[in-house]
Amino acid sequence: MRRARGPVRHLEWRIRLFGVGAILAVVGMAAAQPWLINVAIVVLVIGVLLRFAPEPRESGDEDTSQ
Repeated sequence: MRRARGPVRHLEWRIRLFGVGAILAVVGMAAAQPWLINVAIVVLVIGVLLRFAPEPRESGDEDTSQ
C-alpha cells in the first residue's frame, strides 16, 4: 500500500518540460536531426533536475523574531 505524500514540487513545470522534450525527440527522430534530439535530451534533463530545486519561500515564512 502506498502512502500519500505531500504536493509534488514544480509538478506543472515538470509535466510541461517532459511534454516538450518528448515532442522534440519524436520530431528529431522523424526528421533525422541529431541536434534536435540533443535539445530534447537537454529539456528532459532540466525537467528531472527540477525535482531537486528548492521550494519557493512563502512571504510569511520569514523569521523576524530577534
